[in-house]
Amino acid sequence: MRFTKFLIDKLGVLTFIAVTVIFGWETLKVFNLKFSPVSDYAADMLLGNIIRDEGVLLVGHYSRFGFHHPGPFWFYWNRVFEIFLDSLPITRFQIWTIGSVIINSALLFFSGRGISEYLFDKIKYEVILILMTAVLMLAGGDLLATWMPNRLIILYIAFFICLINICKFNLFYLPWATLFCAMLVHGYVTMPVLTLPPLVLSLVIGYFRKKQTIPNSELYKRLWQSGLIGFVFMMPLIADILFSPDSNVTKIISIQNGFLNSPKPTWEQVTDFYWQLVFDQPLARPIYLSSFIAVFITLILCRREEFLRLVGMFSLFVFVTGIVITYYKTTPAPLYPFVARFYVGLPSVLVAAIWCVLVDRIKDFSKYIRYLTNVAVTIALVSLLYVSKKHESPIWADPEETHPIQLFADSIQHDQISGRSIVLNHSQHDHWGIVAGLMVELDRRKIPSCSTWSQLAFLFTPQMICVSNSKPDFMVVKSSECEGQCIAESKGFGLKSFK
Repeated sequence: MRFTKFLIDKLGVLTFIAVTVIFGWETLKVFNLKFSPVSDYAADMLLGNIIRDEGVLLVGHYSRFGFHHPGPFWFYWNRVFEIFLDSLPITRFQIWTIGSVIINSALLFFSGRGISEYLFDKIKYEVILILMTAVLMLAGGDLLATWMPNRLIILYIAFFICLINICKFNLFYLPWATLFCAMLVHGYVTMPVLTLPPLVLSLVIGYFRKKQTIPNSELYKRLWQSGLIGFVFMMPLIADILFSPDSNVTKIISIQNGFLNSPKPTWEQVTDFYWQLVFDQPLARPIYLSSFIAVFITLILCRREEFLRLVGMFSLFVFVTGIVITYYKTTPAPLYPFVARFYVGLPSVLVAAIWCVLVDRIKDFSKYIRYLTNVAVTIALVSLLYVSKKHESPIWADPEETHPIQLFADSIQHDQISGRSIVLNHSQHDHWGIVAGLMVELDRRKIPSCSTWSQLAFLFTPQMICVSNSKPDFMVVKSSECEGQCIAESKGFGLKSFK
């Protein structure tokens, strides 16, 4: 019924289109860059090739600890867009970005509707636009990148929005919370700890608050739907345990157990880690300060029910934050902010909720004030988006690394050895990102290749590792190692030939 209303709701459709267009604008630079995927992006594409070539993938994005994250959902999502958009004159990297824009637009639209329903018991579409602005200002435009830590930002927001509605025992959000939880777990191995406790707590709170008003049949139906969703997302993990000779799940458990005796970060390091997450963007401080001032105005103007709901949202936020801080205090040092990048969007939910309530209260004074408020909100949103500053070095693209990949691929193609894979080697571990990008580019040119570094199979995938004792045809080295022997040099890298 809710989806039927959405499909015929012109304002809702227009709002969704507006969100998609703005997110598309944020990613426009991707379509203006001549960029060849490297490092994490290239490793993901090599992993995605398994779906293309073999039809089945059971694991997720690689971990720096030598295993893969639990599930392949995001790679199947990418593959769907590859199938439908492959005929367009755009790169695979751009196709993945389009998929990211679509899913993030849908998740943010869903989240905005969820906040509106939580605060006001009805849909107010300006809430979606306010949330979108807060997220872009406090999390940055590169949250739309296909890099896995960024994939989870708006998804975790949507999960959190489900939780606050479940606290009201709005069971419509329970299957959605399960779906988002499963997607998060597929994306990152730490997510069971960071999703299941708040999900269970929200369900318990909602049940004891309104168990007399909700029929058990409704609860059982939503639990059954949630269980089915959970089972579907568990199937790749079960198949991995049952059929993979070197099970990734077993590897995760073994390596995680090995962390027990590893040095842990100090509280000072944890504080700095959290500070970087919350104040990730340049305008974060003035936005938090103005929102803090807005709280006091909101307390004067808002209704008691809205005030209690804001308190409830803040309480759940504190609970989730406590889990995040406690968990990462127990993980091996050092801490890198990208491991908890999913969290950077969460403060924007509180900021958006405060301003939504304040705007709604002001609009109730009169029709004339409502009109002026709508105009002011629109101008403010456009202005904030215009002056917002993204990361100075966008995580999703470094065009400087494109030239060596293209140059090396040209050289290899010129000296191509027909009938077998090109055997690649590299002199230093840190060169793996360029090698991964080179293998992706060679694959695009229909030139098979493999790496001699069998210890990096978790990065290159086992399918891209050469048979034992293979002699390299080419080696990626530092330019300083060439001494006139390299057949190509660019940006500090060189390519040696052993033919």
